[in-house]
Amino acid sequence: MPEEFLIDETNVDFLEAHMEENAQNWYAYYQLGLGYYRKEDYEKAEKAFDASLKLKESAWAFHGLSCVKLMQNDKDQAGVYILQGMAFKRKELSYLKEGFRILLLAEKYEELSRFYRKLDKEEQEDSRLKLGYVQALHGLKQDKKALDLLEGKGGLIPDDIREGEDSLGEIWQELYQSVYKKEGKLPYKFNFHAN
Repeated sequence: MPEEFLIDETNVDFLEAHMEENAQNWYAYYQLGLGYYRKEDYEKAEKAFDASLKLKESAWAFHGLSCVKLMQNDKDQAGVYILQGMAFKRKELSYLKEGFRILLLAEKYEELSRFYRKLDKEEQEDSRLKLGYVQALHGLKQDKKALDLLEGKGGLIPDDIREGEDSLGEIWQELYQSVYKKEGKLPYKFNFHAN
């Protein structure tokens, strides 16, 4: 993971002024892209991330480009970029979790499903990755399989779920409705609504 960089969106002018001396520095272009992204200047962010990739391919610039493409509503290209980044960080769970999140936002359900099936068994058991797979199956209308996975082995509860997160309850209710053609009572174990 790139180390902390002290330039942020409030310092973009400073970074721009020093790009001549950083013309061969992929990391400077990457940070410039982040600054533009935070300022919501997606066209400039894309150019900076592209310049970073031309100097050195990195999962981080691919991630930046995928986020830019999501903001530009180019879901196809967002999916392409994040999959390229995931190929670089194939064994880094935090990157894969973020990649799955982006693939879901881009509605790239088949791509996520294919990637998940190629993971090692141990990686497939990561609760957040498995939940992403369940959501992708739902997107692919494979609701019975998705519900079985969600409810199997005592119920899928992601390790990093927090009170107030309702994605687990929502997906269970949608799957139950689709499979049984009626509303179901949300099981307590899937209810993380804040009271």
